[in-house]
Amino acid sequence: MQDQDYPQTMGQQFGRRSWAEPWKIKMVEPLRIISRAEREAALKAAGYNTFLLRSEPDSSLTSSTR
Repeated sequence: MQDQDYPQTMGQQFGRRSWAEPWKIKMVEPLRIISRAEREAALKAAGYNTFLLRSEPDSSLTSSTR
């Protein structure tokens, strides 16, 4: 097949090429590993209701929203 058989991206139509392919971009975040005792204490404090567990916001998110 030739290149003309494939649809062009917006960048290709304007003569630009990007190294990033939009369908392959993903985001990876590190997870904080806590001990079993900490997890059990958090569950007990939330009344064993997982919907009431606190989630810790990412520090980069809070600093960028100010």
